[in-house]
Amino acid sequence: MQTAGAHHCWTVEEYRRLGEAGGFQYGDLGPHETRVELLRGVIVNKYAEGATLAEVRLRWTRDMYERLAANGGFDGLRVELIHGHILDKVSPQGSPHSTAVTLALSALQDVFQGGAHVRVQLPLRALNDSEPEPDLAVVPGSPREYAREHPSAALLVVEVAASSLDTDRTQKLAVYAESGVPDYWIVNLRDRVLEVHRDPQGSTYLSRRVLDGDESIAPLTRSDVPVAVADLLP
Repeated sequence: MQTAGAHHCWTVEEYRRLGEAGGFQYGDLGPHETRVELLRGVIVNKYAEGATLAEVRLRWTRDMYERLAANGGFDGLRVELIHGHILDKVSPQGSPHSTAVTLALSALQDVFQGGAHVRVQLPLRALNDSEPEPDLAVVPGSPREYAREHPSAALLVVEVAASSLDTDRTQKLAVYAESGVPDYWIVNLRDRVLEVHRDPQGSTYLSRRVLDGDESIAPLTRSDVPVAVADLLP
């Protein structure tokens, strides 16, 4: 069973498929070069220094990750790249999560009707070692502008969280802050509140507000169009 935010535990079959898809070709020692091996579900860098599997775990770049995605290396998997690590996403989604994503999509589409659009559970080229797939991301421009490359910037990112709440508050938050996302919302299904993070600095946000179902908030870039928190909650 997948656990949101946990390192993916690789099977031998998955490891072989990654190799066939070119996942371990670094280019400086030839096309068949390999610097990795699979040990107890962990892909390790044989040249890394360390005494534990965690210390020698392979760190992935976004280029490696995108090459594998394009070549089918992740077919059948629900994963994302966060700070050099390939982490599991929750699958399948529960009804409350799916409903909240749909509600948030409807609310944000009403707000952003020109000059930006909403992407649903699609990649964001956040950092050189990260490519998260937020539940919702409002990005500048039109969809066709990203036909060749995923967007690297977002005006607003929204994560819907129940079992993934800890990950969304830590690992995901750090990636979004470091990549300069100015407005990060967590629809907290556990407590039925909206957590709003703003003013990114380093790997955190200086501002955090928690709003309940009776309150409203407007996105930073659409400050004249408030969104009712109740409209985001299933």
